[in-house]
Amino acid sequence: MTFLEDLWNKCSERKFVLVLFFALPTCVLIGKWLTGEVPITISIEPSVVLVGDQVTLSCQLTDSVPSNMSVLWYKMEKGRDAPLCSSSSLGGVVEQCQDEEQWRIVGRWQRRAFLLVIRQVQVADEGAYVCAVNSSVVTQEATTHLDVTAIGDKPTLDRDLQEESMCRYACKSKQWYPKPEVIWMNYGGDTVNVEAKTNVTWSERDHFMVQSTITVPCDNVDVVCVIKLIKSKISRSGSMNEIIMPQSSICTYKGRIKGSYEKPKVMWVNHQGEDLSSLAQTSILQEMDNIFAIESSIEIPCGQPPPSFVTTDREWSPQISQQSENSNLSWIIYFLLLVLLPAYLQKQIENQKKEIENVKEIENQKKEIENVKEIENQKKEIENQKKEIENQKQEIDDIKVDGDTAHPNLSIAEDKKSFTHKSQAQKVTQNEGSFDSSVCVLGSEGFSSGKHYWEVDVEKSDDWDLGVARKSAPRKGIISLSPKEGFWALGLSFKDYWARIDPWTRLAVQKNPMKVGVYLNCEEKILTFFNVTDMSVMFTFKDCAFSEEVYPFFKNSHKESTMGICLVREE
Repeated sequence: MTFLEDLWNKCSERKFVLVLFFALPTCVLIGKWLTGEVPITISIEPSVVLVGDQVTLSCQLTDSVPSNMSVLWYKMEKGRDAPLCSSSSLGGVVEQCQDEEQWRIVGRWQRRAFLLVIRQVQVADEGAYVCAVNSSVVTQEATTHLDVTAIGDKPTLDRDLQEESMCRYACKSKQWYPKPEVIWMNYGGDTVNVEAKTNVTWSERDHFMVQSTITVPCDNVDVVCVIKLIKSKISRSGSMNEIIMPQSSICTYKGRIKGSYEKPKVMWVNHQGEDLSSLAQTSILQEMDNIFAIESSIEIPCGQPPPSFVTTDREWSPQISQQSENSNLSWIIYFLLLVLLPAYLQKQIENQKKEIENVKEIENQKKEIENVKEIENQKKEIENQKKEIENQKQEIDDIKVDGDTAHPNLSIAEDKKSFTHKSQAQKVTQNEGSFDSSVCVLGSEGFSSGKHYWEVDVEKSDDWDLGVARKSAPRKGIISLSPKEGFWALGLSFKDYWARIDPWTRLAVQKNPMKVGVYLNCEEKILTFFNVTDMSVMFTFKDCAFSEEVYPFFKNSHKESTMGICLVREE
């Protein structure tokens, strides 16, 4: 600072004409900086930066900064500064300092603003960024901090029965950043007054991963898991009641417009001209000076006519041009149009409505016909499966369970055909292949080809799951029954039957089964569950991504109850 003050004093005292003549621009610049005027400011757009999105850091230079000053963007790193881009003069050629990842981070000029654009933002991009302007005698810097946010997956809940009618709820989610907080609440929004066991871990691939558990009485199903980013006030919640029935079919319509000179206004309207914009999600992204790209999407029930996507300039207003000649004739024509045109347009609208109604009626008839055909095809498919199962019973596999995979609380019978959920853990040797949290066991033989069928007696248990599991499916810790985790299962819990897909689907069952038949067709990648009581189909998994050997899977969460694999050939 001594050099700068000395140079300023020389300029202000005007003692050295040569110094004043040659260094006048620098003296003026230094004078403004010393008096407190900030020549550069930094802004970030958008303010909340999500992983995978694009962010722009703007270094705005005031008029006091000479055009021959060089400008540099760099990031402050531990032990070193990483240059990103630079320019030797205001508005000059930009030199990109990094060539990795096809210039994911680039700089460019926009008038007197030196922009730093980061595409496909990563967590590693978070940190302090510096914009520096300098010459041979003076340097000025401005610093900003880029905060990166990753909104994780919707929390999933799983429930396990514990001792004394207590149930453990497990909440899992990943892809969060920064480190989130877990709050257990009820549906009314009040905090559940129960001690939670929460574990938050970090990995480069999945960011912060959350696993939290609480134990409450089984009759208390008023439980919601909320995962929250405190700083940005962003949260997501998950509950058991959200996994009920699939919602009705929803159609998504998307619109995109690019190239408007003035910032436009976009609207969605239905076939009756009503504004649906409140239901839409619209993004307007500025790409260059006065050039905008507009993206918008809207979701409505599929049975409704498609909406229209329209755009107008914000400052646009209708204009009526007049001609200098034949003005009276022009006014007469204009008057006739003013009177007749609305009636004509109204008639056209009525005709269009009738056409739309006719089209809707035709479409509904087509859907009814297609639904009838689909129902007939499903009936044929079910009948074929029943016939296959009857044939398969003649060559049934002798399914037994593998005691080395059993949870410690499962007592396995000598013939390996039945198992009982005991209140106390059995004296068995734990190994890598056994389940340690969920009361499960696998079959002793895996299948990668052929057709297989077995029946399970479930009459004495009111909390069970059956199906198949990949050989590599998880067996340690809290498991989530879904195909993406390697489990294709159907079960009974909360006095309802569920298909363990994502999300779970409640099934309509006419008669409670005493036995459940499991039919596996490896070639067609189909797994079907039958109610043996009336031989009705309970649920079918299609296009199963087995990818490796699958093993019969059994889970019995009802204490002191026994489940058994039936000897079908003896019936």
